[in-house]
Amino acid sequence: MKIAPIGKTPRHKTFEYVPRYWNPEEEEKKKRKHNIQFERKQRRGPGRSIVMYILILCAILYILVAF
Repeated sequence: MKIAPIGKTPRHKTFEYVPRYWNPEEEEKKKRKHNIQFERKQRRGPGRSIVMYILILCAILYILVAF
């Protein structure tokens, strides 16, 4: 014989879920824009470092030749 529980018994949780609107076209545009910006940053990075190395090398050579 089972004894009746005292107090509340656990129930299943209910959720009021409101789905968000998903636009696949807008998602694709965001991905393309992100990829383009990422590619641009990669291309610019090494170019700047080479220029900086050349300028530093020229400055060192100038200092050595001038003195």
